Amino acid sequence: MTKKQPANFIIHCSFYIIHYAPPRLADRLLRFFCAPHRLEEVQGDLHEEFAWQVERIGEQQARWRYWRDVVGFIKPFAVKRELNQYPKPTNTDMLRNYLKVAFRNLVKNKGYSAITIGGLSAGMAVAMLIGLWIYDELSYNTYHQHYDRIAQVMQHQTVNGHISSQESIPVPLDAELRAKYGTNFKHQAMAAYPGDRILSYGVKKMARPGNYMDAEMPEILSLHMLKGSRNGLKELNSILLSASTAQALFGNVDPIGKLINIEGRPM
Repeated sequence: MTKKQPANFIIHCSFYIIHYAPPRLADRLLRFFCAPHRLEEVQGDLHEEFAWQVERIGEQQARWRYWRDVVGFIKPFAVKRELNQYPKPTNTDMLRNYLKVAFRNLVKNKGYSAITIGGLSAGMAVAMLIGLWIYDELSYNTYHQHYDRIAQVMQHQTVNGHISSQESIPVPLDAELRAKYGTNFKHQAMAAYPGDRILSYGVKKMARPGNYMDAEMPEILSLHMLKGSRNGLKELNSILLSASTAQALFGNVDPIGKLINIEGRPM
């Protein structure tokens, strides 16, 4: 009879590392009272101390000691002193420092500073002039309601081989435009050259800029009427006055129905 050989057994052992975390409530209390710039350092030291105490005296006793260390560290007067130890610079201090540095650099390099500041000033002035010119071009006559649909008819003339454009057009062109292109335009009107006109009412006489125009011109220009209507020029002996001219001639009296003389012509 042979003796049984002992069987070979393979024993699998698993090792577990138990991590003991300090009390969460104590950590929250520490984060609330501790200065932000010291929190990481203080909390790291306390966690290392807690891990060492767990191995030495056990978890429960280490937790109590952790609480004691946190409460002992929280000293409002000491924490406040840490917070105020390095006061933050104010915006006024930083601005004053920048101005000092800039002034010293300007004094140190006077020639270079003069060229730089002069060139910058000239560039800014030119940019502002260009901006104002563009604004004036884009805003010209925009107070008219239909300014983007108002057009002025001009004519080209060739004199000695040179082509020139001008605002003056022959009167028969008005009838020609109405006959051939009348359906393309809602309103059409001719106007004379503007100039000073002598207006008189009683003993009052004054010169005011104005011109003669067709009855449809007030609608084209969308004039804002304080009294009367835009159709007033359809009457032969009618006139449209600006508010300032009416005030100068008639004062506070209603100008509707009043008779005035234009350029001394007999009434």
